[in-house]
Amino acid sequence: MINGIYTATSGLLLSYEQQNIYTNNFANLSTSGYKELNAAVVSNDFNDFSSIYIEQIWNKNDIGNFVQTNNPLDFAIASPDCYFVVQGPLGQILTRNSTFYRSNIGTLVDGNGNALLGERGIIRIPDNVSNIQVSNDGVIYADYQEIDKIQIVSINNQQSIKRIELSSSYQIENRDGIRQSNSWILQGYKEQANVDIYNQQIKMLLGLRYSDFLHRIVRMTSDIIQLSTRA
Repeated sequence: MINGIYTATSGLLLSYEQQNIYTNNFANLSTSGYKELNAAVVSNDFNDFSSIYIEQIWNKNDIGNFVQTNNPLDFAIASPDCYFVVQGPLGQILTRNSTFYRSNIGTLVDGNGNALLGERGIIRIPDNVSNIQVSNDGVIYADYQEIDKIQIVSINNQQSIKRIELSSSYQIENRDGIRQSNSWILQGYKEQANVDIYNQQIKMLLGLRYSDFLHRIVRMTSDIIQLSTRA
């Protein structure tokens, strides 16, 4: 019976971890470029009990829907597995976030203040510019003068990057899996999160029921063990 408690407890731990994944997906529904998290579950059979656990958490890298905003500083990448490169406080960061802003020193930054990088370095827009255009191949023009070309990279191996705090940005772990890309950029568009909300709701509901079932098994088994020790 104790082995049954071990098996049920491993199922409960798995259920809690899965619920955290679903919760994070829901929390990022409005995060531009966010990629749905999924979990690969495995089972190990021992002599008297089984254990189930999450072996790997992976991203669903399908492109999210594109929404036209007409904001000249909204840029959407048209290809999957491609990212903008921004300069973070501790190094370069990759992101699918589509929204950028012009800082008070002319740099284009994301919502965290990380500067967008071009092929020549940090992109800066001169003062008093009234028109900013980006061609499909990523060349930025300020009042029809070429400024730089937005740097886009592709990922050959998802193990080369690590998601930062369940956002749409990633830390570079291994540059060997990263290549320059010529993916098209859509100016005035924003990529939405690719979370399948209905599928996540179903998974969350089934997970809650599964968790409740395992709680009942643990309580029932524990009660039986206590009764048997009193006999």
